[in-house]
Amino acid sequence: MMIPVRAFNDKWFIGVPALLALLRGNDYSASQGRVQQALANRRPEIESHHQRHGLGQRHNVRHNNPINQIISM
Repeated sequence: MMIPVRAFNDKWFIGVPALLALLRGNDYSASQGRVQQALANRRPEIESHHQRHGLGQRHNVRHNNPINQIISM
């Protein structure tokens, strides 16, 4: 599988606010508790991803538009 190369500013930190916005912005039902549990279940994988790409918790503030206006599901 070919992994696309993205500019640093085109990447998103995977966290509860971004996932809720993405899901709800695409007309999916999502509760904060379920999103938190899903993230907790994959925490090592997600933390490794963030480290590999140099993404910190405040990374997403650099984006001018909400995630659901950039990414659709």
